[in-house]
Amino acid sequence: MVPEKRLEDVIKAYLLKPRKSRLVIVGDNNASGQYRNGLRKLAENNASIFFTGYQFGAVLQELFSNTRAFVTASELEGLPITLLEALSYGAMCVTSDISPHREVMETLQGLSFPLGDIQVISTCLDLVDTMTEHQLDDFKQAATILISNQFNWDMACGEHDRLYQKSIGN
Repeated sequence: MVPEKRLEDVIKAYLLKPRKSRLVIVGDNNASGQYRNGLRKLAENNASIFFTGYQFGAVLQELFSNTRAFVTASELEGLPITLLEALSYGAMCVTSDISPHREVMETLQGLSFPLGDIQVISTCLDLVDTMTEHQLDDFKQAATILISNQFNWDMACGEHDRLYQKSIGN
């Protein structure tokens, strides 16, 4: 939970209208208590917004497995590991249109929004709520294939080793 993740944009978009889905915010940041407290204050009057704190292992797997969508409004990423993790579970992804998100999502039919555009984030949330199980299943299949073909650890380690060998002249 850091300001560059722009969680306030997601909360504000969620709050624009009544929703049938819950908003679950996973993570924390004890070092940035002021930011976390501001997010909680923004959401304080809505019983459908949950802050779970840090989650790992079986609980995190359960959250990813049962989410309708993973939303990231981040303005700054390297390789967005949480996005890759969500995709590995086949979660529909709603992402800000920053370059790292576009690179990961370029072959998938996820939803994207201009950075900081709360109205478009809200529209994306509406679209997720109206998606059929067939649409979500199609995305899940494409997402899990993408992850297994392009972002698996065996390939990453092999490419790292290849680059290392090349750098030492082998």
